[in-house]
Amino acid sequence: MKSFNHVYTSLEELESFILNHDIATSSNVLVQVFSGLIDEMKLLNMCNSIKNIIPQVHIIGTTSAGEINEGKMLDKSITISFSTFDSTKIKSKLYENISESDCAKDIINDLVEDDTKVLIVFSDGLKSNGEEFIKAITKLQKNLIISGGRAGDNYTFSKTFIFDGITTSENGFVVASLSGKELIANTDYVLNWEKLGIPMVVTKAEKNILYEINNTPIVEIYKKYLGDEVSLSLPEAAVEFPFILKRGLIDVARAPVALLEDNSLLFGGNIEVGEELSFAFGNVEVIQEKNRKKFKDIQSLPIESIFIYSCSVRKYLLGKELESELELFNQVAPTVGYFTYGEFFHSSNKNELLNITSTYLFLSESDKVQKRIVQDTLKTPKKTNSLKVLSHLVSTTSQELIKAQDILNETQSIVEVGSWEIDLETNNIWWSDETYKIFQVEKNTFDVNYESVLSLIYPEDRELVDMAVSMCIESNIDLNVEHRVLLKSNEYKIVKALGKVRRDSQGNAIALIGTTKNITERKNTEKELTTLKDIAISSEQSKSEFLANMSHEIRTPLNAIVGFIDLLESMETESKKLEYLSVVKESSKNLLGIINDILDMSKIASGKLLVESIPLNIKEVVDSVYNLYSVAADNKGIQLQYDFSTEVPKFILGDPLRIKQVLSNLMSNAIKFTNENGLVEFNVDYGESDLIIKVSDNGIGIDTQKLKIIFDSFSQADSSVSRKYGGTGLGLNISKALSKLMGGDLSAVSNYGEGSTFKFTIKAIETKNDTEDVENLESISEEDVKYSGKVLVAEDNKTNQLLISILLDDLGLDYHLVINGKEAVDICKIEEFDLILMDINMPIMNGIEALHAIRNDEDILESMKVVPIMALTANAIKGDKEKFMKEGMNGYVSKPIDIELLISELNKFLPRV
Repeated sequence: MKSFNHVYTSLEELESFILNHDIATSSNVLVQVFSGLIDEMKLLNMCNSIKNIIPQVHIIGTTSAGEINEGKMLDKSITISFSTFDSTKIKSKLYENISESDCAKDIINDLVEDDTKVLIVFSDGLKSNGEEFIKAITKLQKNLIISGGRAGDNYTFSKTFIFDGITTSENGFVVASLSGKELIANTDYVLNWEKLGIPMVVTKAEKNILYEINNTPIVEIYKKYLGDEVSLSLPEAAVEFPFILKRGLIDVARAPVALLEDNSLLFGGNIEVGEELSFAFGNVEVIQEKNRKKFKDIQSLPIESIFIYSCSVRKYLLGKELESELELFNQVAPTVGYFTYGEFFHSSNKNELLNITSTYLFLSESDKVQKRIVQDTLKTPKKTNSLKVLSHLVSTTSQELIKAQDILNETQSIVEVGSWEIDLETNNIWWSDETYKIFQVEKNTFDVNYESVLSLIYPEDRELVDMAVSMCIESNIDLNVEHRVLLKSNEYKIVKALGKVRRDSQGNAIALIGTTKNITERKNTEKELTTLKDIAISSEQSKSEFLANMSHEIRTPLNAIVGFIDLLESMETESKKLEYLSVVKESSKNLLGIINDILDMSKIASGKLLVESIPLNIKEVVDSVYNLYSVAADNKGIQLQYDFSTEVPKFILGDPLRIKQVLSNLMSNAIKFTNENGLVEFNVDYGESDLIIKVSDNGIGIDTQKLKIIFDSFSQADSSVSRKYGGTGLGLNISKALSKLMGGDLSAVSNYGEGSTFKFTIKAIETKNDTEDVENLESISEEDVKYSGKVLVAEDNKTNQLLISILLDDLGLDYHLVINGKEAVDICKIEEFDLILMDINMPIMNGIEALHAIRNDEDILESMKVVPIMALTANAIKGDKEKFMKEGMNGYVSKPIDIELLISELNKFLPRV
């Protein structure tokens, strides 16, 4: 590519310039026009002449606040840049009277191709919002370089416009896109303003209008820090002291361009509420030195043309000093550009609207780096005349720092925290005022050194403190030690010291800084907390008892629901009704599962849940879970991979029920949260006496932040999960607790959208024999068996009475119903039965009381004192069966009634017909 730059004087000279440089013969020509003249007709006539000579040309133009040509600064000229490209494709278009977001979308659709490298954008300088445009286009195409700037009008702030050679617009954007594989584009920028004073916070702003900083009107901020002269001459007087704020990896400057009627200030770019900003000052000497370094960096780039879009404020502040910077760049390649009211810049996959900067766009169609002999044109700067304002800023800032120190001292006094520093090079120690108060020594009389400080520490604690300080310095372990301070009254305080080492750039320890807090009152309070803890434990026990009672109350109606569903299923033949019954039955089972989860959680919290350690065939246990969920996986179209390592012992000591409970939860979740045609992997391994089971899926995954709470009670990775997939959020909490009770743990790793892996471990000691006593239940339905005998049923719930009556009728049994334990005892005095089914929770006399009365009452028939009594109850917490059997029950069936379990129990006591 080649660039030719021309300062317009007449149409004849322009035509001659184009012909002499053979520009019209190129098929890819971009023209940029920078005009200090606000004369629309003259500019359009000139553009029309260019088009007559170069029909294939693309023209983009803007009014300016000064022009740059071949390293020189111009005013009120028309500077024209002609760029010819060998292989780069050019597109251009003007967009006017359109929102910034819509404009961005149209530009991407109209001008951007797969190999587009650069967009050169000129916008008007007073009406459109350049920052909103930058945000919109970056959101759509963040890797695209945006260069250019906002139109100027020589500081009159009355009329700016952009044009495309045919049309001008006072509210719009004119854009040229450069596309091609051979095109090489690089950008850079120069700010070099020095931050001054303490950071401040924006408390009221709207886009590029700033109202308040630190809850103070913006004009008052200028008055406070820069003085009356500046505040009375805004915005012009403030350009030497812009605000600097951080945007990503770069510092961004903001200068005011207009004082509005409500005393707010209009800035060249947006400033957001909550952003921190500081005043800055442009020291010419520092700026020039940094420019030299910047220039050395760019000499290693392939450059054939340089386009400079620089803020008009830099021209105003630096004057001819800036021209020496421009001349330096002009020695590398042809240089052209203009002074803007805001510059578009690209850095680190992000575009920004800058102020008070010089931005550079370096273009080349060759990757060859030219070797150049460059003469340093940067001049020694002259003295600036801003010391009065600078002095005011420094004075005010110093006063605020003193005030901040006073507030810090007061705060330390309130919370009884002192600060300190040990200079490790000089061994000098500095204490804050509160540190002296904590140690109860006088600031003016106590010589603070390491030995004297140790002497104030309780004798038995001195070695501990000395060791902690040494480890902090030598091993880079943060200081964290509690110790006693010996007071003059021979009493003592308890304090907590925290600290860390400060190191230099080479990693050498240069200081130990930290805090000392008086925790005497806290330590005294801890004794009281012990009593409160006991109260909390008692409260937890009460909660567990409440949950157990609620479980019974819920299971009682559930028994009737599940029982009658079973009966209706056996009687129904219509498929649709059977489908509905199946849904109701499944919902009942889910409700029962939730009840069991809540009870498990309660018992874990109160420390009452115990796990067994019995010999078991671990493969059979794991296989049973795998086989159960392989069906669910098949139904959902999920591939289920199962790997059981040969290293796993055949028999181990463990709790088969709880192992199945945890594995069922993990497998259920994996299948639930994996989409159709997904993959779930189930791997079992053994190492160092640990059984290691991993369940992995490629499902929806869990966000990193949410991963921290998934093991908490009633927690889901996302509240929407419970709505879409169901669940209480108890399963993982209970599973983790069970894992720890079995000597292991449950953990998870996940990437959102990619899947999750849960790792379940337990202590699993190998054993030689499988002695697990498994009760073999007969797989037989009530329709296949009949019994003879007479049964007494003690049940207070009418619905359950009806259900049990139907079950016993179907089993061929005679029966008699009573509604409490007392009636059961009374009838046993006059009538004989072959079996008693006894509810536990009943009014007047409960089941256990009735059991003892029947066994021991002298008036009970002798035959009834030994009759089998079976608990038929909703008390179904683990351990209830054993408790009732110990009381003297001969059998146990929980509600909701499992027909097969009931038949198995009846087989023990009644003859079949």
